[in-house]
Amino acid sequence: MRFTLALRGNKLLTAMSVELLTSSKILARKYDANQTYWGYGFELENINGMRVIGHGGGDFGVSSAVRWYPDSGNYTVIVLSNYDRGGFITIYKLEEMILQQAGASH
Repeated sequence: MRFTLALRGNKLLTAMSVELLTSSKILARKYDANQTYWGYGFELENINGMRVIGHGGGDFGVSSAVRWYPDSGNYTVIVLSNYDRGGFITIYKLEEMILQQAGASH
C-alpha cells in the first residue's frame, strides 16, 4: 500500500519516472475495447476507459495480486492468499465493485 502511495505522491520517483513506469510499452492482449499492455514491471489495463495498474503471481498454494485504480478514486487493492488462485478470484470481485462505482464495469 505504501508503495502505490509513494508512487502517486511522487515520493519514491519523480512524476516523469512514474509516468514512464506506468505507461504502455507492449500490447499483451486485447478483448473488444479492453486492452492489456506491459509496462516496466506492471500490467496495464484499460477497462472501459479506466486505467488499472498492477501485477500478480503465484505458485502451488499461494497467490498474490496488487491492483491500483488511479482513475477510479485512486484505490489500491492488495490480496495475499494461501490458495493457488484465491488472490485473483478476490481481486477481480473487488475490481468489479470499484469499476461499477466508477461507471466502468467489465
